[in-house]
Amino acid sequence: MSLLQLWHTLHTYICLAMSSNFFTPVEEREKIFCTELVNRGVEHQKAVIAAKILASGQSDELLSLEEKQIVKDACKQWSLYIN
Repeated sequence: MSLLQLWHTLHTYICLAMSSNFFTPVEEREKIFCTELVNRGVEHQKAVIAAKILASGQSDELLSLEEKQIVKDACKQWSLYIN
């Protein structure tokens, strides 16, 4: 699964969970992503970094290889608990 697909899956899941508010500030999205990742077994520091990247909405092209790997690892860990 590509990084974009993983992000989309996580983002869709969280948007459904917070469907009453589609215009959530970036800081709040970071908290929500981080909480969701940690609750699904992602190590806290990795979850914080991944959440910041995911909430920013940056495209893959703007991310470093390390950032892409952190997000990919966090989302894969998260997806193990969802499926």
